[in-house]
Amino acid sequence: MFFFNHKMKKLFILLVIGIISSLQTLSWSVEPDKDLLNKSIKGKVVCVTGAGGSIGSELCKQITQLNPLKIVLIDNHEHSLYKIDNELKAYLEKDKLKINTNIKVLPLLGNLLDKQFVLNAFKNHNINIVFHS
Repeated sequence: MFFFNHKMKKLFILLVIGIISSLQTLSWSVEPDKDLLNKSIKGKVVCVTGAGGSIGSELCKQITQLNPLKIVLIDNHEHSLYKIDNELKAYLEKDKLKINTNIKVLPLLGNLLDKQFVLNAFKNHNINIVFHS
């Protein structure tokens, strides 16, 4: 077993602090490939899992800008699902001159660990692409 002596421990801590501070100065942002997103979403049936969460709900709002045929919202928390369903429908109504308002929004309350629920969702709604959040 390897043990740090006092001097090695200080060097190790300084090394870790240096690595962390270096990583914090790097930019890790990645620009989305708009052509790929447009080809993958426009006119397609899109499923967003965890749709009621902060990341999932933001995904839903951004996906509507790419004119999918339908957005299938899946979440296991009824209130969150209800909330994002209403937000999206209000958002689509408000911006009806800018985007396709014929986008169907379908909330599904269920658990992704339930294999039959997932199979039924894919079979009944012909899902083309999934965003798992």
